[in-house]
Amino acid sequence: MLFMALAMMFTAAGFTACSDDDDNGGGAPDLGTPQYENVSGKYEITTSGSPYESIELGASGNYIVTLNYGGGYYAAASQTATSRAATGRHKSLLGGGKAGAETRATQYGNVVYGTFTSLGGNEYDLEGFGTIKLDYTGGDVTGIEITTQDGQTTQYNAEKQPTMGGDDMTNAVCRTWRIEKIHGIYIDKETGDREDYTVTRDNPGEMGYDMPMEVMWSKSGTYLVSYRDGSIGLAEWKWRNKGAGQMYYAWDGEWTGDYCTITFEGNKAVIHDKWEDEYESEESWTYMVTDEMTHEEATSGFQD
Repeated sequence: MLFMALAMMFTAAGFTACSDDDDNGGGAPDLGTPQYENVSGKYEITTSGSPYESIELGASGNYIVTLNYGGGYYAAASQTATSRAATGRHKSLLGGGKAGAETRATQYGNVVYGTFTSLGGNEYDLEGFGTIKLDYTGGDVTGIEITTQDGQTTQYNAEKQPTMGGDDMTNAVCRTWRIEKIHGIYIDKETGDREDYTVTRDNPGEMGYDMPMEVMWSKSGTYLVSYRDGSIGLAEWKWRNKGAGQMYYAWDGEWTGDYCTITFEGNKAVIHDKWEDEYESEESWTYMVTDEMTHEEATSGFQD
């Protein structure tokens, strides 16, 4: 009886440990800490009349500035769409709204995107935008000093928005990933036509300039896709089932219930995305690798 009681106790402990692993993203790889993890997050500008709505710093050195006009956060993403979305087909994880770009620092509508570097002393150089300095009260950011490229300096009140926890799974996802290959299957249920394709960075095939090249996830619930032509797509995400690696995603603020699954192997990951209705189905596997390279390094050599 004592033996059976001990066996049951250890079995229960084993189930509890497995449950904890599921809740905390057990099994996620230890990919190290991205360079700017300690300041990563979305900082909302709270000063009345500010031309800026928010500034977001990504853990791998990407920034997003949202200007305070034109409908807010979603205006840029909703004004244009990829060729696939324009046909009325499903907006996949990597193929929703796109914003056009001409330089490494992109402005489209009310969104400015680029890379940033530290200047020391809580000051950062946002390429193509200017510099910012984070002001702290205790351990909290309460203000941001912004110096634009024309040299004008203005102080704004700011507040960091809530972020997701620092569990293993979230830490693994929230960084910049380079896309190496996409395998997809599209089926038109009405005609029976089937499209089975594989595209790579070196051979983007019919995707051409719409080929996604990198994706950056943020603990603030933002993710950003960079395409072969230098353009970007801005969307949102949140966990559906962290232990299973399932995440919801939304373009233009529309949470439709669409989700994908991410799995890891070392510094590589695969995103499985599947969707269907009574007329068509679409399934894709996106193969990615992370090595904390910058946006410019990830996309260099792929713009004709």
